[in-house]
Amino acid sequence: MFKKIVGVTVISLTIHNVFSANYSDARNIAMGGVGVATSRGHGALLSNPALLATEEKYQLTLPTVGIQLSDKHHLIDDLKSIKSKVDKYDENRFNDVNAAKTLAGELASILETIKNQNKAAYLNIGAAASMIFPGPENTYRIGFLVKSQADVAVHPTITEGDLRLASGIASGNIPPINFESTISSEARGLAVWMTDFGLSLARSFEIKDKRLQVGITPKMQMIKTFNYAVNINQYKTKDFKLNQYLSQHNKFNLDLGIAAELTEQLTVGLVGKNLLKNNLETKAIHDKSFTYQIAPVFSTGAAYRWKQLTAALDVDITPTKAFSNQKDSQYVGFGAEWEASHWAKLRAGYRMDTKHSKPNIVTAGIGFHTGSVFKLDMAGMFSAKNNLGAVLQMSYTF
Repeated sequence: MFKKIVGVTVISLTIHNVFSANYSDARNIAMGGVGVATSRGHGALLSNPALLATEEKYQLTLPTVGIQLSDKHHLIDDLKSIKSKVDKYDENRFNDVNAAKTLAGELASILETIKNQNKAAYLNIGAAASMIFPGPENTYRIGFLVKSQADVAVHPTITEGDLRLASGIASGNIPPINFESTISSEARGLAVWMTDFGLSLARSFEIKDKRLQVGITPKMQMIKTFNYAVNINQYKTKDFKLNQYLSQHNKFNLDLGIAAELTEQLTVGLVGKNLLKNNLETKAIHDKSFTYQIAPVFSTGAAYRWKQLTAALDVDITPTKAFSNQKDSQYVGFGAEWEASHWAKLRAGYRMDTKHSKPNIVTAGIGFHTGSVFKLDMAGMFSAKNNLGAVLQMSYTF
């Protein structure tokens, strides 16, 4: 059983690693995930549609791709260790009972740690493309956005019976029996794949010599939820059919943002994303179903520009929800961009989850602007708790 848990879990994560991430603007990510008051072009369509109002040129962004893997408590290492110990246990349970007892004790210790720490691993992948159409002054700017992202979470469920079994074998109270025919723990994979098709409209107004920008993004969302569990009594490779675990939903939603230039250097912003709440049920697998929650998220931000330096701060006012069995996240991010030359911009930042459900991350990146047409932006993110990610973006201005 545990060999199947490890195999399916690690394979599912490494397969998705080939693709890209849910963070869909390289500049914003490199600056700590900010964007409510500092986004430009493609980033404005993602972070605050109001900032689209200042765009003066046509812009095509194609593609933006990225990936982030988070394994805060080293779950993947634990699963690999479980597989190794189960293999050695199978080799020794007839020929070397004492060695089998030792391995069972080590296995019980790992299982206890996974259970007590409620370990999980997360993967975020995605891609985006956009087109921006500027207009004359005091008219609407228009932007089209296609964004596709997938969030994958793996949660092992360790049963008390399995802990007693491994501990009993280790103590000699239970003979070294075959794990595969008795253990009932499972690894459950939950995933959501969401594709947004958005049309953004933005306009700026002059109020008492201050510029106020307003933007809105109505969008259609194609959402697929995936609930898959590996169980010793029911798992068979030949029985796997995608539709058995997949649910599909089509929803309408809305983003709304405002931004104000208080001075030539200081901009503040407020944005609400996914203003229409939706609860989406997965299929019931092994008598368990989950709810994927799309709820409004409100964020505020400020950006200050001084010569070649831009600094920004974003704060989530409300939490971001996910599946009903997962903790909420609520972020604070800050970062800076330094225009080192007319063709290179250096960026760095920090992003923390105030709910402590995801690891805090350090971000960095660079932007190459070759001439006035082509831009290449790259970003990386990492933390001391097995959290890594990267974003690559290419855009063209006309």
